[in-house]
Amino acid sequence: MDTILSPADFFVEFASPEWFDIYQKVSIAACRLGMVAQGVTCEVCHDVPAHLASDGMLAWTRRVEGKSCSLDLVECPDDEAYTKIRADYAALLPLARFLIGTNDSAFQALAMEAVANGKLEIIRHMPSAGPSNHIVHNMMAALTR
Repeated sequence: MDTILSPADFFVEFASPEWFDIYQKVSIAACRLGMVAQGVTCEVCHDVPAHLASDGMLAWTRRVEGKSCSLDLVECPDDEAYTKIRADYAALLPLARFLIGTNDSAFQALAMEAVANGKLEIIRHMPSAGPSNHIVHNMMAALTR
């Protein structure tokens, strides 16, 4: 049997148009299955490579309500988000590739190091109803280069 796709074909560049396309589809699937946290998540990224954002900035907001999900490439107001961060692209990249366990202190340590270095700012983090966002995060991490 011929191989249609090799494993290398499954990697996409973090925050690229292809990455956002997959992120939206994975988020919608997780919503339909009830496997994603409810509420609004927003990430704002600065110092983004020019081929991804000519002005060096990218933002994305995912809204989940019931089994409905939307993804917009805009920053939401701080008080709308359940979780919102601002981060340097280079600091966010290793976090985007990190596979999170159910209680992964290594991920937390990496994030806190970025906070201590001024590369990651946690604007808001409120507990949300339902499952965590780890399933969507891990699916994207497995595809992110």
